[in-house]
Amino acid sequence: MDLKKRLELGRSGTQTSEIVEYVSGKPKQFKELLEVFMEGRYRQSQTAAMPLTICVKQWPYLIDPHIKTLIKILGHSSTPPAIVRNIIRLFQVFDISKALPRGRPQIFASVICWMPMRRLLFESTL
Repeated sequence: MDLKKRLELGRSGTQTSEIVEYVSGKPKQFKELLEVFMEGRYRQSQTAAMPLTICVKQWPYLIDPHIKTLIKILGHSSTPPAIVRNIIRLFQVFDISKALPRGRPQIFASVICWMPMRRLLFESTL
């Protein structure tokens, strides 16, 4: 499956189910989906968020090798707000303390660092 092309088509329940079925707990396919989410174009990243969250709920072990990378991405000021929101959402659906026992302070610090940028984004749209 060409995930980039598939995710360009937009969101639908059927498409989300097909992508989740494609991943089916396989680390290689999950990594491919995660890479499109992190590096893809805006629409691809937005569309990849839901299947990614469902995959993490169903197969939490898939996210373990990628946690440190996701925490680093949270800390970058250049990370788009949609990516930050969806990474935080991923961290809500599994027990991060098992995968990264000392990760909570890092995540908290990354989110706190991102918050001033968020306020500026919202103030500029008012």
